[in-house]
Amino acid sequence: MKISDIKETLPKRFDCRTAGGKFCVFKVGWEEEIIGLVERGLLEPEAGLAGVEYLSGRGRPAVVTSGRGKLVVRHYFHGGAFRWLTRDLFRGVSRPMDEIKLLTEAARAGINVPEAVGMIIEPAGAGLVRADLITVYIPDSYDLLTYLRQWPAEPSPPMIREKREIIAGAGGLIAALHRAGFNHADLQLKNITIQKSPAGLRIFILDFDKSAHGAPRGEVSVNNLLRLYRSFRK
Repeated sequence: MKISDIKETLPKRFDCRTAGGKFCVFKVGWEEEIIGLVERGLLEPEAGLAGVEYLSGRGRPAVVTSGRGKLVVRHYFHGGAFRWLTRDLFRGVSRPMDEIKLLTEAARAGINVPEAVGMIIEPAGAGLVRADLITVYIPDSYDLLTYLRQWPAEPSPPMIREKREIIAGAGGLIAALHRAGFNHADLQLKNITIQKSPAGLRIFILDFDKSAHGAPRGEVSVNNLLRLYRSFRK
């Protein structure tokens, strides 16, 4: 795999350089921070990312500090019955590259998503790669599952008003996602995040891995909502 092969697949305003034997994909303006993760050895398994915060979820994403604040590094793993065999090896870069494109397109469509700023691609031979997606950390946030699990038996009127605001905000964001033609592959409580700050509440949708853009709205929207409903029931 050559750097020219990577550059052919990049979304607009992204570029690529090599560092430490890896391909560093970065959004324009983020080159120093993305390459710095490799040069500082923060992505090496033996480094253990000591002192780094880990988030819940698939692959336990790590929160690392860069010169421009905190970044979330999420390593790609296979799912399904053969995940223990294939683990984190992928043929080509289409899967991680698709997600960084989708996040960029969703942000342009006005959907609240984490800002995708880079990707690290490690060649593993025979056309296989390992990959890490890098997004900007959303401070003061927690997922909708955590929020609902902490709901008290006797909530106060302000708490009830806040819950209504959160549910309405999440519903409006999902509707906007579908109107923009996005098919989220895993719409569930853990992938809906609430950010509370002095400026107010904001809702974000996370994890666009294996999602799609430009799909027909009707059936796709229903399937997305049924997946979310099953998440509520579970």
